[in-house]
Amino acid sequence: MVSSWSAVGGFTATHILNGHSDMVISVAWSPDGKRLASASTDETVRQWDVVTRQVLRPLDGHFGTVVSVVWSPDGKILAFAGYDTVVRLWDVIPGVGIITTG
Repeated sequence: MVSSWSAVGGFTATHILNGHSDMVISVAWSPDGKRLASASTDETVRQWDVVTRQVLRPLDGHFGTVVSVVWSPDGKILAFAGYDTVVRLWDVIPGVGIITTG
């Protein structure tokens, strides 16, 4: 679960995104602010549409906790890395992996 909080008038949850089956370790906003990526101990990354609060695409293939996720400055590439020493680059427009290391 990913929660968005507002600090205006006290901390209150404004959005809850359900999809991960375990703890979320890292989140990153896309440069245009329309998508969120989350990395989890459930060995997946999820892309979210923040307006509809829906998962756009779950990304799997790691064999261990995914600990970091980051967008490229143009928002077209998502990079994520896990404890399995694998780094993946994902082209988010067609939804295909472009580089895997490790």
